[in-house]
Amino acid sequence: MKSLTLTNIVIYILCIFIFLSALFTSLESPLRYIKYVIFVVIGFFLIFYPIQKIKFDKSLLQNLLIYGIIFTVNLLVSLFNGLLSIRFFEEVILIILPVLTTLMITGYKYMDYDKLLNRLFFAYVFAFCAFFYKELINIPKLISSFGNALRLSEFPTESWMAFPFGLFFIYYLDKKDRIKTVFALIFFLLCFKRISFLAVIIGYGCYFIFYKLFKLNFNKKLIIRYLVVLNLFLIGNMYLFINGFYSYLIKQYTGISVNHFTQGRFRIYNDAINYFSEKIVFGNSLGITNIYLSEKFKDIAFLHSDLLKLILEIGIILFIFWLISFMVINLNTKKSIPIIIYINILFISDNVFIYFDTLLVLYIILKAYQTHEDHLPVIKREPI
Repeated sequence: MKSLTLTNIVIYILCIFIFLSALFTSLESPLRYIKYVIFVVIGFFLIFYPIQKIKFDKSLLQNLLIYGIIFTVNLLVSLFNGLLSIRFFEEVILIILPVLTTLMITGYKYMDYDKLLNRLFFAYVFAFCAFFYKELINIPKLISSFGNALRLSEFPTESWMAFPFGLFFIYYLDKKDRIKTVFALIFFLLCFKRISFLAVIIGYGCYFIFYKLFKLNFNKKLIIRYLVVLNLFLIGNMYLFINGFYSYLIKQYTGISVNHFTQGRFRIYNDAINYFSEKIVFGNSLGITNIYLSEKFKDIAFLHSDLLKLILEIGIILFIFWLISFMVINLNTKKSIPIIIYINILFISDNVFIYFDTLLVLYIILKAYQTHEDHLPVIKREPI
């Protein structure tokens, strides 16, 4: 009973931190950085937990190992290129903190992941409502704005919280929790991120067709091959896009320029590739695109494409190593497929790889799926 009470305390403390972090992030307040001390606070409570009931997750430890290898190699490359900066170490911290925080949370053997995710979901809902309460009063205006928003990507309640809400929507949809699925969908749509809409459609669509409709068996190696091909396809199309292959089509069907359609990303992508492509095989230095963009453009510091950012910063070789390792480690169950595809597609045009709030929810959901799978009865079937 003592351990169960302690895990409840941990859940509520985590949710309070996430609520405040989400609200302050939306307000662009310096207080948003409180999320980066969550792992210390949660880890502190492990002191009062029976040692025999603490078990750190193997997959999360493997993620940390892979990142450690990548960071070490890129550190040496950065020193060789003479490009090492403080931003390198900032990026390292931003990438590993969601893993470390989830590692602390999942160290509690009796953690109830369904309860944890439910509380986290409502923490984000309350933060969203607290920030957008004025806009939420005028529902007719929001509904009428939806059509133009698909074309212009401008919506009164547009928010980065679309990324974690998308994860919650997939999670509740698969759980067949109708009430929470509807709530998650509503807030997901209100946050209005076009790339997240596409990610959900492709991610859950593929999962539904192959594993719900046709009821295929889970084949991890085959899925990883498909996902590697998907990434090659995405990177190939990104290359065509940056080189203007789709510019005419975008102009013809939307009536606006490709740079406007992409909210300025088109020009930024071109500039970054032209500047950093010389060292694209072994990489430049983690975080170097942030420094370059900050110096060249006003109020722009992020490349808004994790795939492109990683290729330019750590190089093609380390990128491929990370991509395959990430899938091998985290794709442990059939249910994790739409989640992995979802986050993978978000990597195309956003910076979610360093979004603590999104990655924390991602790792917790993956751990929840793994835990559910471990408790399922083993059914032996004839090999197909």
